[in-house]
Amino acid sequence: MPYLPHKMVLVIVMKNFCRDFEFSTAVNTLAATIAAKFDNVEELSAVAAIFVQIGDTMEAIAANRILCENKNKKSQ
Repeated sequence: MPYLPHKMVLVIVMKNFCRDFEFSTAVNTLAATIAAKFDNVEELSAVAAIFVQIGDTMEAIAANRILCENKNKKSQ
């Protein structure tokens, strides 16, 4: 796999956000690029857990924003 700088991979992910195949391929490439930086599986596992936590927290924030927007629309 060719080396892709992290910022470049993020740009590829965001440009393909609405195209399922390209999006999933870009996310996979980003994960493989990050994983390749770790020789120690314990460190890789810890970083993976951090990304899971970040994703879960961002999902909770997004859900809360939707609830608040819907509540504000109903009260108008």
